[in-house]
Amino acid sequence: MSTAHTATATAQTPTLSTRGLRNSLWWDAYRRIKKDRVAVICFFVMVGYVLMAALCGAGLIFTNYNETSHDLAYQAPTWAHWFGTDIFGRDVLARAAHGTLTSLTVGFFGAGLAIFIGTFFGSISGYFGGKIDDIIVWFYTTIDTIPYILLVVAFSLVMGPSLKTLCIAIGLTSWVGLCRVVRAEFMKHRDREYVQGAFALGASNARRIFLHILPNVSHLILINFSLGFVGAV
Repeated sequence: MSTAHTATATAQTPTLSTRGLRNSLWWDAYRRIKKDRVAVICFFVMVGYVLMAALCGAGLIFTNYNETSHDLAYQAPTWAHWFGTDIFGRDVLARAAHGTLTSLTVGFFGAGLAIFIGTFFGSISGYFGGKIDDIIVWFYTTIDTIPYILLVVAFSLVMGPSLKTLCIAIGLTSWVGLCRVVRAEFMKHRDREYVQGAFALGASNARRIFLHILPNVSHLILINFSLGFVGAV
């Protein structure tokens, strides 16, 4: 009984230490951000924008953003219209709030689609190598030779002008940079000891890709998502 108990405790020790390490890293990041007043202010500004966009999307605020009234054209800021009105008498603040919703929607879904495609192709290319790598490299190199704006315009013309089309067009044309980064990282990690150890224990390719290598590349994916989000907006 004591031997079995000792073996169980020994087996659980790495898991507990790993969890403690993860918690300490998150706590360390929280403390660093908390000490930076500019970062805290920027965080709350971002939360304010997201909250305003969410309330606009739910139809809880600024529901009259598209109402026109020529009698109210070019009004100065008042209590009824904090930012004044435009040439058609529409509330500028309401339209700015709904513009925020549109911008965040395009940024989130456009960058999200690009992250998914770039991570998928980059991980497969870097992990398997060989002919699969050659095909994917040829494919994204070909796409990268075409100007970005021309691709977006071409997708918009084919699929029709809409917010959904814009998100898809941005996602389908801005994944190449991340694909290169993820491919290089997977090529670096695939022969390391922890991956070979997982292979020796019988882990499948999918398990090694998604549970072992991908978490070690996630910081680069997050950075690229942040940059892609800003670029899409």
